[in-house]
Amino acid sequence: MSADEERRSKPGWSLARDTPRPRKKQGWECPAPTVEDWEDYKQWLGEQERKDELPAAPQIFLADFSLLFHQDPDVKLPWIHRVKCELPRRVGRLSGELPIKASYIGFGTNDAAEGYDLFKKAMAEIGVTLCRQIHHPPNRFEIAHLEQSDLVLVGGGDRRRLWETLGTDVGGNEVAEHVKWRYLQGALVIAVAEGMSLLGEKSWYCSGQENTVIPFKGWGIFPHVVAPETDDADLEDLVEKLGGAGVVVLGIHKGGGMIFNKDGLVEPARHMISEYRWDWQSTSVKQALLIGPPRNTGLICPLYAASREAAEDGDEVADAYAYALTQEEEAEEENLISKFDPYDQWLDFETRSEVEEQKKLGNDAFKAGKADLASIHYGKAKVMLSSATKRWADLNEKVRQKLDELAKPAPKGQLPSEQKESEAAQLGKKEDYQACTLQLTVLLNICACSLLAHSQDQARRQKESAEDKVPDHAS
Repeated sequence: MSADEERRSKPGWSLARDTPRPRKKQGWECPAPTVEDWEDYKQWLGEQERKDELPAAPQIFLADFSLLFHQDPDVKLPWIHRVKCELPRRVGRLSGELPIKASYIGFGTNDAAEGYDLFKKAMAEIGVTLCRQIHHPPNRFEIAHLEQSDLVLVGGGDRRRLWETLGTDVGGNEVAEHVKWRYLQGALVIAVAEGMSLLGEKSWYCSGQENTVIPFKGWGIFPHVVAPETDDADLEDLVEKLGGAGVVVLGIHKGGGMIFNKDGLVEPARHMISEYRWDWQSTSVKQALLIGPPRNTGLICPLYAASREAAEDGDEVADAYAYALTQEEEAEEENLISKFDPYDQWLDFETRSEVEEQKKLGNDAFKAGKADLASIHYGKAKVMLSSATKRWADLNEKVRQKLDELAKPAPKGQLPSEQKESEAAQLGKKEDYQACTLQLTVLLNICACSLLAHSQDQARRQKESAEDKVPDHAS
């Protein structure tokens, strides 16, 4: 082996320096900043802000290990292949030579071997064999493996133990900082059970016989708090105990999970997610449910499985789409989309005429300076819009035919008298019967009534105060 080949830098190697480090320049030796430097700094600052807005890599939250071994009965593919799709992709000269490494952190269970055995079994299904458990305290070989890991799993266990070994509010934590650094470099982070709360802005542990909640600062790579839904934990009360306003807790049910994608969207896996959010108007906790797609393994995994079967059986490539949504699921999805689509809310001719009449009465009252009367008429129009709107599929067939006729262009080559007669006979445009167009004008009119009433009240108060001061000056 030649000397040049011996001196080549390899993964994990560090060459000895044969020359002294260059001396750092003093402030008076550095050149004065220019406009180009300021423009470069603004460009760099904008890139850093964009990095803060979107996650650097996917994050997967699991209530337990069961989802890693779950197999969808329709897709016939283990769910853990979704984890394989989220692994970082290497580019460059050594992209195909470096194997994938994975690390397991089980500080909450005092480095018990049961969790690590499940982790190795799950990684073997996707071809990841270079796995290593990070113990507490870690040795230098474990730290080196963690620095090169493409996947890091943080297990659950005792919350106080997790705070003592992985908390960052008291001081710097070696393992936690390495995990965050690997995440910022694109590594996939998986959190299980109680370890999910470490990734959020806040975490907690219980102390004493009364189980007093003591919050502490999390790693901050996820914007909210994630916790498993258990029988002995009330996440609704936890929102108030963690501070109330601004706290959002996402509860993951047993056997389920959640994926925080790189586009900033949250995707439930297998089961729905419960969201607990503090409402400052009612000073109470509001609960919502987040429901995932019908096939939460995504489109890549079904097509991958179908293409493998097609290659083995010699079927056509078109069979890869056999795992798409069924007709019932497509109809249900279209129904949900149309139900919450604001542009699919329509009015019939009778309801629109009543709404226009109430708007006209409100406009007349507003011009006369009667804000209270105008707000009453506008309120009636708003109630009619919210109660009488229908989807396009729910409208009468005759009404839909008439609306389609309004959308047709007017015939050309008519005399002016014929155009006036046709315009008088027309009922308007098809877009005029959309509820969103009328609702916008009604809401603007209600805001104008509020401003008019406020100005009238201010003028009335000034007049009353001026009248009260007149006898004082006369005396």
